[in-house]
Amino acid sequence: MVHNAPKGFPRGPLHCILPGCGYVDTDQPPRRTRIYVAAKFEEHARVREVYAELRYRGFEITYPWAELALKNEKRIPTPEEWRKIGEDELQAVRAADIILTLPHEHGLGLWVEYGIGLAFGKVILLVGEPRHDGPFFYLQGVRRVPTLSEAYRYLDEEVRSL
Repeated sequence: MVHNAPKGFPRGPLHCILPGCGYVDTDQPPRRTRIYVAAKFEEHARVREVYAELRYRGFEITYPWAELALKNEKRIPTPEEWRKIGEDELQAVRAADIILTLPHEHGLGLWVEYGIGLAFGKVILLVGEPRHDGPFFYLQGVRRVPTLSEAYRYLDEEVRSL
């Protein structure tokens, strides 16, 4: 149970004297739900639109890779750059509450991010149908929705409590 501080009681998280009382400082804004968007790299224009919609709805993007993709679309990264990208994306998946996955028939990295999210126990929001079916699409924590509109509805109605 979460308690508000009684009238005249000092505000702040350190003022809870009962173990497990759950006092929350209501002057602090709630933490926004963090989302990582897993999609095929070539879909970066679509992903930027998804970012805009998620931000409008109050969600935080853990790693805006699709916005970073604009800088050097034609150049192939060096091995050191690939390593840095991989480390950044791994940390972003770890920091996310939800992995929003946009399947693509030729996607590869998006399924790696999907699997990392599963391994970290993240909520997976799978939009649409993957090309192939399999057991990892039905595990606990995987929420399947047919469209992005349904994904946004799910996020708005059911995820605000994360």
